[in-house]
Amino acid sequence: MNSEFRTAKKGTSEFDQLIRGTFSATQRALPVHNLRVGSSEEEVTFEIVDKKEVKPWVAYRGFIGPKKLLYVLFPIFYFSMLHWSQPFLHSAELECLILGLVLSLLAVQMKVDTQDFISGYDRIRSDKSQKVLNKGWRTVAQLERDFKIVSGLAVLMSVIPLLMEPVRVLSLLATLVLFFVGYSWGVSRKNRLVRDIALGLIAGPALAFWILPHAKSLAFGVVWGCLVFFSLQLEHFQHYFAQTQAGEKNLVTMKSFDQAPSVIWAVWGVCLIVYALMRSLSSHVAWWGGALLVLIVMSFIWRKSLFRLQSPAGSEIDKIVRLGNQLYYTFITLWIAELLFKAFVAPIVAIWFR
Repeated sequence: MNSEFRTAKKGTSEFDQLIRGTFSATQRALPVHNLRVGSSEEEVTFEIVDKKEVKPWVAYRGFIGPKKLLYVLFPIFYFSMLHWSQPFLHSAELECLILGLVLSLLAVQMKVDTQDFISGYDRIRSDKSQKVLNKGWRTVAQLERDFKIVSGLAVLMSVIPLLMEPVRVLSLLATLVLFFVGYSWGVSRKNRLVRDIALGLIAGPALAFWILPHAKSLAFGVVWGCLVFFSLQLEHFQHYFAQTQAGEKNLVTMKSFDQAPSVIWAVWGVCLIVYALMRSLSSHVAWWGGALLVLIVMSFIWRKSLFRLQSPAGSEIDKIVRLGNQLYYTFITLWIAELLFKAFVAPIVAIWFR
């Protein structure tokens, strides 16, 4: 079967129809060549394929990976383990919280991926980890409809938690404001720094207060928000060249690549400092000092490789980012180990030696 190709310029009705997938009910337009991405003179060449040639049944495979699921699941786990002996959530409340937060994360990811595809960033990334739109499994128009449905379900799931703790409305209002700021200011101006800060605050303090509406929850939320922000900067660092080419602004691309490692290192350092401050105010150093020491040693080992990096091209940057992600996961693993020890082992030890 011979392929059909169409080239359209940004700003034309043909471009809008092709990029959104509304030009045909039986065909899909797959971007195969992007020229002058991020400018008013952008041109994209699309390969027109029959809808039957794509595999819509795998449309959401890998849409939300384990790393993003942790954004919402770890805070729930944290507060559940913290109050293991005296549960603060009813079963129905917990189920609605988990389902609602996962649906909310899915909705946010849909919105982010849609905008990244339209702006050109996802179309020029060397790794095609986000294949939903690039491969034509879903169109922009379909994903926008999916976003409305998933958002509606997420709102529906929030009804029971709100009825049981009406003060959670403060978290909901904060989330809506932050989402509006992150999307309108961040997306319209291609300013990922604004969007990243908004996402960090949503996944951190706003989410923590939503799960456990108490002022003390905000301390954990600040630490977790910093960690989420760090994970986002690692992704920007890995795709420095593609984001720069697409005209995306963020904390990393605002500096030259030679300065980018210093930015990443500074963000990670802030995570460790904020964690130490939060833990020093809430628990004895014996509970968290060892974990912090392990993280510091691992951090300086990673720092040697980080500052030796010379170019955003090649496999070396992927290796550096993998090591950074290992630090991120080690941080969470050590915290989980501590929470499990406190919830299950420490009470047994206390009874044994009583």
